Amino acid sequence: MTCASFASTGPRRSGLRRAMLGLVLLAGLLAAALPAFAATLTATLDRTSLAMGETVTLVLSLAGGDSSTPPDLSALAKDFEILDRRRGSRTTTVDGKRTQVNEWVMLLAPKRTGTLTVPALSVAGLSTQPVRLDVSRAPAVDVNEDRPLFVQLEVGKGDAYVQGEIPLTVRIYDALGMRSGALTRPEAEGASIATRGEQQTYLRTIGKKRYRVYQQDYVMTPQKSGTIHILPITLKAVVPGSSGASLDAEMARLLGRPPSPQAWLDAGAPGREINLHTDPVDVEVKPRPSAATGWFLPAKAVTLTGQWASPPAKAQVGDTLTRTIRLVAVGATPNQLPPLTPLAVEGLRQYEDESRPETVQVKGEAAAQLTQVVSVVPTRSGTFTLPAVEVDWWNTAASRAEKAVLPAETFTIAGTAPEPTSTGDQAVAVVEDAPEAPPEGAPAPAGTDLVAAIVVPALAYIETHARLVAAVAAGLLTLGLFLAVIWRHRAARARRRTLRPAPARRVPFRTRRGGGEAAIAAALDALAAAAKRNDARAAQAAYLAFLRAAGAPRAPALEDAARDLGLSLHGAMPARWRGRALARAVKAERAARRPARAPRGARLAPLYPSEG
Repeated sequence: MTCASFASTGPRRSGLRRAMLGLVLLAGLLAAALPAFAATLTATLDRTSLAMGETVTLVLSLAGGDSSTPPDLSALAKDFEILDRRRGSRTTTVDGKRTQVNEWVMLLAPKRTGTLTVPALSVAGLSTQPVRLDVSRAPAVDVNEDRPLFVQLEVGKGDAYVQGEIPLTVRIYDALGMRSGALTRPEAEGASIATRGEQQTYLRTIGKKRYRVYQQDYVMTPQKSGTIHILPITLKAVVPGSSGASLDAEMARLLGRPPSPQAWLDAGAPGREINLHTDPVDVEVKPRPSAATGWFLPAKAVTLTGQWASPPAKAQVGDTLTRTIRLVAVGATPNQLPPLTPLAVEGLRQYEDESRPETVQVKGEAAAQLTQVVSVVPTRSGTFTLPAVEVDWWNTAASRAEKAVLPAETFTIAGTAPEPTSTGDQAVAVVEDAPEAPPEGAPAPAGTDLVAAIVVPALAYIETHARLVAAVAAGLLTLGLFLAVIWRHRAARARRRTLRPAPARRVPFRTRRGGGEAAIAAALDALAAAAKRNDARAAQAAYLAFLRAAGAPRAPALEDAARDLGLSLHGAMPARWRGRALARAVKAERAARRPARAPRGARLAPLYPSEG
């Protein structure tokens, strides 16, 4: 290589460095301006209302952020007791991009009644929004509910009308520890019943007994007026049983037999099958009142409100205004709410962006809420009036027809800019009073006309589609960085070919497996020993040591056993802990970590393989 070639590559190399540095800085600025691709942290509750003595699950979800530091949960201690906590991860796809989502799941028990707030929690420099939770008083304890296992059907309160929706709730209260179970669906002649939502599982304390509650919600739609008879629901369950000679106290009470003085001798006996039933329930359905007109919406109270994201009076032609209309009906269900369709107004384009029906709590009562988001785009200047929005509804408390009204709104839209006073203003004013397009073949405009014809529309497009433009720019910058790295790598490889050094002696790599595997094995041995002694504290310490060594269990049984261990130690009603389930879980974990043996030799498949 000559001196001239070295001299020519020096400035080229420094120029490449400066170009790459500029690309990196631009990519960083665009990344900061793209909140849609930044990490997000959300807090959700599986329920928004519950009774005192029940539990609720809080999930913190971190998408695309650093999860090495766990969240600080000390702020929860004021109103909640943390009964259990666990961590997991999953992968989700948003806009074609795979994102890692880390989750922290906490089982919370409220300490008091009223409206509680899950405070803002922080992870990786991000904070969640506070979440509201309504906690009501615990219902009165029924004498018959002091059983170790029972099933209950509950019908929602309020008047029932034809074609209306009646909420039904089926709950299984389990203090025995069911091994398996199957529940029949509710049925009623003269009404259709559909499942609503997913099954919920939580803990509830009744008297001095703690139950695991399995809850499933349904909605019943009567097709006729009169009495609707809901048939009994049957639960077929397999519960811990006995060998026949003796029964434990809970099982004896459930089956109506005397308890055994030594029920622990039958711990390994097979389960016992039992059938439990709910009581039949009758629901009185009223016909639709003759005074009700239009859409029939029976409710206790209805409110209709509207809100603008920004004042319409400050908008100009072409701006997008966002209007949110919210309809709330106490004592109704989401499917009973009428659609909120915006009425056409000349000079305004209206688009329904989102319509979200949901169930909410209003002063401790269940209510249906419809949130309608409408985008309003003025196409000309002038004064506009949005008509009033009216919703007819039936007041079930006063037995009369009423109307909820969102008043009409009047506002004035100005042009895109004031009258031109200078050359710069003329360039902006062209958007409002643009001249007709020049005839085909005419020369392109020059000077300020060129700016008005090309630059201003381009800037308007960028402002309207800022997120799309930023995403495309970020993609182009990333592609440029990738091509620059490849080019530099090929240039460096070409230089290495000219001056290739002697190959260095390769040192064999040895993996170290003794330290980590030994710590995991020691922790599992300590877990097994603590389970054999029924020592809950020692088992908890050993499980923490296992998590530090292994990170996470491979066998789901070990995670379930650890969760039961935590509930027995830190629950609101601590119970005596037995280590049999944990011992079995330790065996499953060891089996999951045992490496598979490679076959000694290839073996031909049988010509006639045996079935089964």
